Amino acid sequence: MADVERKPLDSYVTPEREAGFRAAYEQHLRTVYRYLVSRSENRSDVPDLVAEVFATLWRRGETLPAEADLRAWLVGVARRVLANQRRAARRRERLFAKVAAEPQPSGGVEVDPELSEQLARALRALSERDREALLLVVWDELSTRKPRRYSGAPAMPSTCASTAPGTAWPARSVSARLRGVLAS
Repeated sequence: MADVERKPLDSYVTPEREAGFRAAYEQHLRTVYRYLVSRSENRSDVPDLVAEVFATLWRRGETLPAEADLRAWLVGVARRVLANQRRAARRRERLFAKVAAEPQPSGGVEVDPELSEQLARALRALSERDREALLLVVWDELSTRKPRRYSGAPAMPSTCASTAPGTAWPARSVSARLRGVLAS
C-alpha cells in the first residue's frame, strides 16, 4: 500500500473556507431551521438535525454548488437528514417490537437486597476507571483486553489504574479490595 501524504488539519481550515462557511450559515440557517421545524415530528430533534445539515455543508465545502443554488442544496440535505432520522426511528421501533414480542424468562431471579447493597458499596469503593473496567468485563461480557481498546479503561488481567496518578494495581488487588468491601 502506498504511503499517503497527510496534510495538517489547519491546512484544510483556511480563513477563506471558514469565512465562506460562516456566511452560508448565517444566510441560510433560518431557512434550514424552518424547513426542519415544519417537518420534524419532534421539535427537540431540530437542533441536532440542523447541526447535521451544516456539518455536511462543512464536509462538502470544496464541492458546493454555486451561491444561487446553495439554498436549494441545503434544503435537499435537510430533507435527506430528516429521512435518515425517520428511517432510524422506524428501525428502533421494529427492534423494540421484536424484543417485546420475544418470550420473557419465567420466574424472576431472586436478588438478595443485602448482597445488592454490598455490591453497590464495593463498586463505589473503586476508582471510576477500575469500576468501568470491571463492569465492561463482567456486565458487558467483553474480553479482559477489550476495555482498554474501546473505552480507555485499563486491561483487567495486567493492571487497573489506581486513584493515585502514575501508579497501577494488579487486578488481583482490585479483586481483593472488592472482597474486603463485601466482607465488611
